[in-house]
Amino acid sequence: MYSFYYSGETIKFLVGIAASGRVTFISVAHRGGASDKFIVSDSNFLNLLKADDEEMADKGFLIEEELSNIQGKLIQPTFLKRRQRQQK
Repeated sequence: MYSFYYSGETIKFLVGIAASGRVTFISVAHRGGASDKFIVSDSNFLNLLKADDEEMADKGFLIEEELSNIQGKLIQPTFLKRRQRQQK
């Protein structure tokens, strides 16, 4: 769990927040090196979603395929999409 970037021990949680600002989900703690995709999968968060749900996430959440499997949609900031297209 040691992070050379932060020079200390780190942990991560997945936190779901509704558009109203209400916290809707908190996962168990994961080691700091766990990927965001792993945490989403391991937390069973996707089992709580319904078809046509839209999830907003930052660039580390590479869960578009998992969401499409349940007819969900991933929404990411536009500047990130532009950067991702340039890398391909």
